[in-house]
Amino acid sequence: MDGLIDQLDAPPVTPRVTGLPRPPVTETSPPSITWRLPVTFLGLAVICFLFLDQPVGQFFSKRGLKGDLADAVNAAEHFGTPFGQLMILGSIAAVSCWRAGYVARILAGALAGGLAADVVKLLIARTRPRAFDYASTSMLPSFTELFPFGASGASYQSFPSAHTACAFAFAAMLTWAYPTGRRAFVIIACLAGLQRVCCGAHFLSDACAGAALGWVVGTLFFTWPPLSKSFDRLEAWWSNRLESRSRQTSSTESA
Repeated sequence: MDGLIDQLDAPPVTPRVTGLPRPPVTETSPPSITWRLPVTFLGLAVICFLFLDQPVGQFFSKRGLKGDLADAVNAAEHFGTPFGQLMILGSIAAVSCWRAGYVARILAGALAGGLAADVVKLLIARTRPRAFDYASTSMLPSFTELFPFGASGASYQSFPSAHTACAFAFAAMLTWAYPTGRRAFVIIACLAGLQRVCCGAHFLSDACAGAALGWVVGTLFFTWPPLSKSFDRLEAWWSNRLESRSRQTSSTESA
């Protein structure tokens, strides 16, 4: 996993407006690197479903983490919530004097990751670990219905983890903007997914599937032209607006 994280460099982005802060990006990045992480997590989801979901789910449905480790994991949950992400992005915007026009793109990508997971929940019903009958020797009965559209209730909306999807979409967007922090972003996103498992809300395979889905959705916001070009225009407009206001202020002070 460490070697995989080392390769999570952002795709090339050409700055469009000079004189204003832009995300530090790398010169080159093979497109295949962007998809290695979600493919890895999909593979892990299959392995977890076959071998780990039952023992791990049963363990955390009866007991949880304690002490400082529990506090650290619980704190990481907010990396995958809109409120936590807003606090992080608000800090970024404040220290950049509100010149970080890409903040809107990062937030939109993160929220889209969570919404994508919520859509899948409406299509596939899976029992949450704390509501599952572990008398079964197989995890197949945990998947109860196709196309329930929410009728089964929250206890049957385990797959995939929306918190984890939101966290990994956020990590993908932050990696695009600040590639030097990619290790920290992915590790914190993993802790957010772990928190959902430890509290009995999701199986390990749900978290892994959410991670893959969230990363893919987040990546679309800087690789898929219809999305990326729309935000390019928005960011250019915001940068030019601030630059124009800065020139006006300088002219007024000079006079």
